[in-house]
Amino acid sequence: MTLTATRVLAPRLAAALDLVSVRADGLHATVAGREFTAESPRDLRGRLSNALYEEFHAGNGEHRRESGGAPRRSLRDAGLEERLAAGVPHAWTPTRARLIEVLRREGGDQLLVRLPDITARVPADRLIGAGSGSGDGDGPRPGDIVELALEAARPALSPGFFYVMGSRALPRPAGPIRRLFLHALDGDAAAGLWAATLAALEGAGALYHAKALSDPDDFPRRDGLVVYLHGDHEPGERAVVEAVRDLPGRGADTSLFTERLAPGVAAAWDPRDPRPGQSGMSFGQHRSFALATALVDHAVAADGRQGDSPEGSLEEHVAREFRAAGIDPLNPQNNISTTEGN
Repeated sequence: MTLTATRVLAPRLAAALDLVSVRADGLHATVAGREFTAESPRDLRGRLSNALYEEFHAGNGEHRRESGGAPRRSLRDAGLEERLAAGVPHAWTPTRARLIEVLRREGGDQLLVRLPDITARVPADRLIGAGSGSGDGDGPRPGDIVELALEAARPALSPGFFYVMGSRALPRPAGPIRRLFLHALDGDAAAGLWAATLAALEGAGALYHAKALSDPDDFPRRDGLVVYLHGDHEPGERAVVEAVRDLPGRGADTSLFTERLAPGVAAAWDPRDPRPGQSGMSFGQHRSFALATALVDHAVAADGRQGDSPEGSLEEHVAREFRAAGIDPLNPQNNISTTEGN
């Protein structure tokens, strides 16, 4: 009778571990030939996390800027932003907000509203319909929930990215969010992929928002374009894969942590880490940080282990850290809750 070892980690992740080494003192690491030193294991974890993000997720490790280089004054490029703006097929996006105050002005009334993340002042003519107020014909009142038409394109919302909201209102609460990643080789390719992707999403009736790198110097990257799909993601996902299938300038690689849908197109679920203080990281950052934590912890504790039992093996250590972070170690594009259907 032949016994087969139970796999604890996705094969592609297990193979990638051969590209990384961490010294037992937790002060030195190597990733794909790049060496890093740190003053403490905690510091090394941060440096290693960034390196894993570049090598395994974004795929820009070979094109990274040297740390001693002159810092850039801006992550934006006017020419590329102009081309990205031209690829947005709609001008407005509907957004729900709570009305705080109606400001009477000679040049036109304004509304002070509370949006999901900020309080803002918008022209009253951005109001869609009469809101959900008292219904007495006088318009919405403070405290009412109103629907506004806001600009869909938001060039400077996320540093280094050109951001856009879809033409349809997003659900609240958001629920699980599906991410699509497109590998753009340069800014010209990104502009073409962007226009085709947005047109496909709008045609599929998708509920989405999206972003594209706005600095030509940042390409190539496997996440040059990112789409966030809400609700039923499958029609939008299929539409994007088909729309970009034959476009030039699309790289073939995809992130190690994602599900490959087609050459240069991948998908994953937004992180759902159950631990306090773990929100705010992007998908790639979350997966890279979990992997870096496991690698450093395993190396530092290596002297106390005996043999190579599954409990002490590197693969098992990574799998345990992934599960603690809510990641399915056999399918790292999924959260544990996604795999279990929750």
